[in-house]
Amino acid sequence: MEYKQIFENNKAIFKNLYLCVHAIQKQNFDRGIRLFQEMLPIIQSTFEQLLTHQAEAQEAGISLDTQVMMQILSELMKAQEEKDFILLGDMLELMLEPFCTELQLSIQQIAGRDTTQKLTKELYPNYWNKNIEKLKTINVELAGLLENSLGKLKKTEGAVYAYTTKENVQYYIEETQKGYLTLRICRNACNYYMHSNKDAATQAEIFAEAYMDINCEEYDVLGIGLGYHIQAIAEHSLGIKKIHAYEPDINVLIMALIAYDFTTLLQDTVCIHYDPNLTALSREIVRRPQGFIIHYPSIANIGNEAIRSSFKKYFVKDSTLRNHFERLYMNFQYNVRKLEEEKESCQLSVIDEVLEDMQGKTVCIIAAGPSLDKNVALLQDKKEKLFLLATGTVYFKLMKMGIRPDAVIITDSNDRVLGQIRENEKEDIPIYLLSTANYQFINRYKGKKYLIFQQDFEPAERKAKEYGCHLFRTGGSVSTTALDIAIRAHAEKIIFMGLDLAFTDNLAHASGTSSQIATNTEELIPVKSFYGGSVLADQKFIIYREWIEQRIKEADAQKIQIINATEGGCHVEGARHMIFLEAIAK
Repeated sequence: MEYKQIFENNKAIFKNLYLCVHAIQKQNFDRGIRLFQEMLPIIQSTFEQLLTHQAEAQEAGISLDTQVMMQILSELMKAQEEKDFILLGDMLELMLEPFCTELQLSIQQIAGRDTTQKLTKELYPNYWNKNIEKLKTINVELAGLLENSLGKLKKTEGAVYAYTTKENVQYYIEETQKGYLTLRICRNACNYYMHSNKDAATQAEIFAEAYMDINCEEYDVLGIGLGYHIQAIAEHSLGIKKIHAYEPDINVLIMALIAYDFTTLLQDTVCIHYDPNLTALSREIVRRPQGFIIHYPSIANIGNEAIRSSFKKYFVKDSTLRNHFERLYMNFQYNVRKLEEEKESCQLSVIDEVLEDMQGKTVCIIAAGPSLDKNVALLQDKKEKLFLLATGTVYFKLMKMGIRPDAVIITDSNDRVLGQIRENEKEDIPIYLLSTANYQFINRYKGKKYLIFQQDFEPAERKAKEYGCHLFRTGGSVSTTALDIAIRAHAEKIIFMGLDLAFTDNLAHASGTSSQIATNTEELIPVKSFYGGSVLADQKFIIYREWIEQRIKEADAQKIQIINATEGGCHVEGARHMIFLEAIAK
C-alpha cells in the first residue's frame, strides 16, 4: 500500500477542508463548492487505496470500517447535489476530518515501528539539497553560509530531524497530529514551538488571513519558522506580492530548508534574509511600515534581549489595535452619531470645551495601581486648586469613600468596563470618553460627556479635522491619555497617584477597583521602583511607562511640574518622586 501517497493526500485534505468550511461559513458557497470538488478526487483516491489493500491495512494496524467510509462519501455527495452547504461543512468537520486524522496517526505509528526508518524518510523527506541548490542561483553567499553552519551542528536523536549546537541549543523537527512538521527549540532548558502541534497548515492560513492587506505591495516578515505562514501569505496574495522573510537565527533557516520545500517560493515570490541583529528588517519597517508582519513565536528566539524586548513591544501595540479595530470603529461611529444628535441638549460635546477647567491648576491623575490604597484617603481633604481627574477604574472606589472627582476619564472599548460607572449612572460629574470608548457609556451615564479625538486612529483624525478639534495622544492606556490631556490643557502641575505600572506586592490593582490579584505574571521583568529598588512589571506596563517618560521630555510638558506621588510601583524617569502630601505642598 502506498502509505506515502495516502499521507500526502490526508495533508491536502486537511488544508482544503479548512478552506472549504471557512468559505461556507462566510457564505462564499461558490468557492466552497470549488474547493470541495478539488478535494473530492483526493478523498476518493485515498478510500480506493484503503479498500483495495484492506487486508494489508488491517494487518498493519489501521482500523477500517468500510460502512463508515461509504457513509462519508455518500453524505458528502448528497450534500453537494442538494446544495446543502451547511450540511456539507458539517460532514467535512464531523466525519471526514476525524477519519483522516485517525488514519494519519495510524500511518505515523506504522512508521514508528519501522526500525530502518525507511517509511519515516518517505513521509518526511529532507529538502536540504534541493533548497540549497536553488538558493545558490539566487544568493550564493547565503547558501555558502548555511552550508558552513550546518557542518557545525551535531545530528542527534529524538525527533524526525534533530540537531544540537556547540552551545547546547537543541532544534527538534517533530511530527504532529495531522502529518505536518513543527519545530521545537530547547534553549537553557526552556522549550518553545514555532508552529502548532495539531495543524500547522490551518494555523498558517488563519495567520495569513489576519495579516493580509490589499494595499501592501511587499511584506516584511519577522521569523521564518518552517515556512508554513510564508507559504500561506504567498498563496493569499496570489504570488503577486514579494515576501521578505527575515530570520535572526541561522539554525532556524537550516531547519526550514531541511523540512520544507522552498524551491517554488524562492523562484517566484519569497526572498530569504539572514538578519542576526534584525538591522535590515528595521530599515525596511521605517521605509514601509504597513507591510510589516511579526511571527510571534519567532520573537522568543531573538538572542539579544534589547532587540527581543523592542519587537515584543511593537507586537503588543500592533496586535491590540489589529484585534480590536472593528469594535473600536463601531464604538466610534455610534459615539460620533450621538455627538451630532445631542449637540443641542449639551449632554455630549467635545473635550476641547472644558480644557480650561484644568488650566493653571494642579491636576491629580488618579490611577488604579495597588499603591493607591496607601494615600487615597488624603483626597478626602481636597485642596482648592486641586483638579481630580480619575480614571474610570477608580471612580466607584472614590465615590464610596466620599471623594468626588472633578472629572472621570474612560478609554476602554469593551463591555466589561461598564461596571466602572456602577451606582453612579445618575451623577453629574463630567466624563471624558475616548471617541472609541464603549458606546453604552453615552446612554447609561446621565451626566455630561465629552469626546476625546485621538491621534493614530484615522477616522478620529478625520472627524477632528472636520470639527476643528484637538487631537490627543493616547499612549495605549487611560493614564497616558489623561497625561496628554492635562499637558495640552496647560495645567500648572500634574500629580500621579496609583500609577504603579507594576505588580506592587504581587497585586494588579488597588482594592475596590478591578481584579486585585495579579493573574498574568509570566515573563515579568524587574524594573526600577519608586523607592529605588526593583519591582516586577509586564511588557504593557513597560510600554506605558516609557511612553510617559518620552512625553514629559517634550517642550510643552517641560513647562509643567510633573510629580509621581504613587508611593510605590515603578520609577518614572523625568518625573519628580515624592509623597502626596509633599507634592501638594510644593
